[in-house]
Amino acid sequence: MKRRLFWKLFAILVAGTVALYGAIDWLANHTEQRMSLIAEKHQLEMKSWAAEAEAIYKAGEMQLLDQWIEDLEKREDTWVAIAGSDLTLLAGNYMDDYYTGSLRLGRNVEYMIHLYYAYNPIMELPFVDGHTHFLVRLPQRMRPGGFLKPAQLLLQIALPFVVLALVCLMLYRHLVTPIQKLEKATRQFNEGNYDARVSQSLGARNDELASLA
Repeated sequence: MKRRLFWKLFAILVAGTVALYGAIDWLANHTEQRMSLIAEKHQLEMKSWAAEAEAIYKAGEMQLLDQWIEDLEKREDTWVAIAGSDLTLLAGNYMDDYYTGSLRLGRNVEYMIHLYYAYNPIMELPFVDGHTHFLVRLPQRMRPGGFLKPAQLLLQIALPFVVLALVCLMLYRHLVTPIQKLEKATRQFNEGNYDARVSQSLGARNDELASLA
């Protein structure tokens, strides 16, 4: 086959590029999904809030519940409320603007968070009766994905750079090594060493190099 080296390099580069792109895409998606989950300790913390609020609500201590909500809002710099399934406010100061024209209560704490949105979503934890819900806007300290951008830079820039650098090094050595051997043998021959020979292994590479012409 003519131009064997060309087609060999072409096949390696094309297959390698496709494989590298596929690997980076998979790694990026997998990493983003893992980083979109709220940490388990934060999930448990929000569940404990819901359980404490439910206990106060069942005891009928509504004034105490309002004060507990206010304290939690100040401590976490967020919004908290207790609402019915029909979005009727049962405890708290007001319904968040999120519910204007919306019929959705909130997200399960075990669901992934959309990291590309600037705002933090409202999390919903139902009481045992299934009709009453603890609502809290995810506190900023619990927001996942803090290392998403560095991870993306690592996967999309650093990883391809390293892989392509290694590929270039391999190609360089494959092409330059036989040329260096040939130059060395030629120099020795010019210096009067007529016994100088290029190794037999160089022949095949020379044929491949010549096929590029």
